[in-house]
Amino acid sequence: RPLRFHGKQKLTGVTTSEGEYEVEGAFIERASLPLERLLPGLQMENEAIKVNRQMMTNIPGVFAAGDCTGKPWQIAKAVGEGLIAALAAVGYLSALK
Repeated sequence: RPLRFHGKQKLTGVTTSEGEYEVEGAFIERASLPLERLLPGLQMENEAIKVNRQMMTNIPGVFAAGDCTGKPWQIAKAVGEGLIAALAAVGYLSALK
């Protein structure tokens, strides 16, 4: 667990309870609610949100994309799925009019 970050214009090091390390970057992860608690009734498959090819979940009007839909955890996958989900959401909302 980091105790202190070092650097002025950019990160140069981090101090932990085990010592001090030179680094050029850091990832900060924050705990969050489990997905199934975030939206009760949301269908899961293992630890990922279950979606169809249009990125639709089992709840009408709810779409999911990216890491929350499972592996591989790749930015290219997230971008592609995000585009599909956005277009599907537009179609869903247009059909409601």
